[in-house]
Amino acid sequence: MQTVRQQEGENGVKRKEMDNSKIDKLMSKDKEEVMRLLLMFDDERSIPSFLNLLDYVEFAERIDRTINFITASDNSRLIVIETWLIVDHSIRHILTYGLEIDKFCDENFNILPQGFRDCALLLQNFIKQQKGKPPNPSRFRINLPSEFKKAIIEDKEFFKQYIKYEEAFYEKVNASYPTFVDLRGNKFRNVDDGWLKAVEKLDDNWFVKANKLNSIRNYAAHSFDEERIYKELGLKGSKKIEKLKDYCINTIKDLIGLK
Repeated sequence: MQTVRQQEGENGVKRKEMDNSKIDKLMSKDKEEVMRLLLMFDDERSIPSFLNLLDYVEFAERIDRTINFITASDNSRLIVIETWLIVDHSIRHILTYGLEIDKFCDENFNILPQGFRDCALLLQNFIKQQKGKPPNPSRFRINLPSEFKKAIIEDKEFFKQYIKYEEAFYEKVNASYPTFVDLRGNKFRNVDDGWLKAVEKLDDNWFVKANKLNSIRNYAAHSFDEERIYKELGLKGSKKIEKLKDYCINTIKDLIGLK
């Protein structure tokens, strides 16, 4: 029977092999092609991504393949579903990192809601809730080892000086020192400030567009009646398939933030 240490060692080797494989794959790509993929994104409008460079390029490739598929396909149901998959993946990615469950979730274990609408609503409410809370003072708290605390308390003169400088520090950073407040509770903002800044582009209008796409996707996935898709989007005429393609490509550009 394998020990935990042996299993961790084997998992570490496998992860390293996978990472090396990704690096080799990236290095084998044409540099101009990689640059083209990266330049698809509009820095001013693109939604946040918490991927490393290797996975970011793969995500860009996935978007590129989806747009090419939409352009070439005449299957309205698949066009909508492929568009939806990009947005669904993005919402789950952003939410996973915001809740910091990326530390625990993988392809075999994920605690996010199953449905798109539930995930979108969770993300939208989570952003609003965290924005409405004061920053967590714990980021300013000076944490000292218990043995060190014990030592300085016993040295009364040093302890007085320490308290003086500590109070001056908290006053300087405009943060109280809530000794008896649970800083791990939900009274304060617990999401990473960088994440909250990154999701500013996900406003109410963004979620309206995402949920509209999800509604159209429900018809595409659960009905063989392609006309229902066109009807829900108000598309008519002999060129309605081309109009659907424009809608889907523009939706990807708007929601992901492409040029």
